[in-house]
Amino acid sequence: MSFALAALLSYWVFNMASEDTNAAICGIGSLLCFCVTLIPAIGMSYETLGIGTNIRIVSALFFIVFLISQFCFAGFGADSYTHLRAHETVL
Repeated sequence: MSFALAALLSYWVFNMASEDTNAAICGIGSLLCFCVTLIPAIGMSYETLGIGTNIRIVSALFFIVFLISQFCFAGFGADSYTHLRAHETVL
């Protein structure tokens, strides 16, 4: 379910950036970022409640950061260097 949600969100980002020359980079980058954050947040179960809660909260916070940044890059447009450096810094 988390991979399907990540794929739908990244397709939405790709469609928003379709006029941009870096639309493929936006799509692939958003799929990677959304999968990395959504799979631990909603796609996994944990043995202990405390560790699971901490991982889910951190994953949700990073998901929100990636969601905002992806839609900003798709909406306002950015070159591939800026896009990759911004996500490299967050990861």
